[in-house]
Amino acid sequence: MEIVKASEFKEFINTLKKNSIDLDLLKDKMLNRKKIIVICGPTGIGKSNLGISISGFLGTDIISVDSMQIYRGMDIGTDKINSKKYGIKQYMIDLFDPDHKLTVMEFRNIAKQIISQEFIKFRKIPVMVGGSGLYIKAIIDDLDKGPGEDK
Repeated sequence: MEIVKASEFKEFINTLKKNSIDLDLLKDKMLNRKKIIVICGPTGIGKSNLGISISGFLGTDIISVDSMQIYRGMDIGTDKINSKKYGIKQYMIDLFDPDHKLTVMEFRNIAKQIISQEFIKFRKIPVMVGGSGLYIKAIIDDLDKGPGEDK
């Protein structure tokens, strides 16, 4: 799988327009309905590349929902892609040292704050990419408490 180049995006957008598909209208509908794009699956299937391609196409950024990419220095085996070279910002990367005991609730709270301040505020569609289903569920379903937490 390859990352789509800017010229290919333009060609694709022109094809959509030729077929009377209004990308701006599609984006507006998704934003108004508060839709989030989620790319989830097992390790090594190309989630990051697909996320870069979709984000570039939609003019948005990525929220990593990976349990290891959030830690600084955990680069081997986590596929921390350099999204900056594609003009795409990746959130939830390298936030903590590996000795930080991150909870699902802490992850959810940070991600929801980013969604509110960096995506909704600027009318950008969030693209969540990663394989941590519990983190995704916590954000999407607004999970309240994790196992073993006091109510």
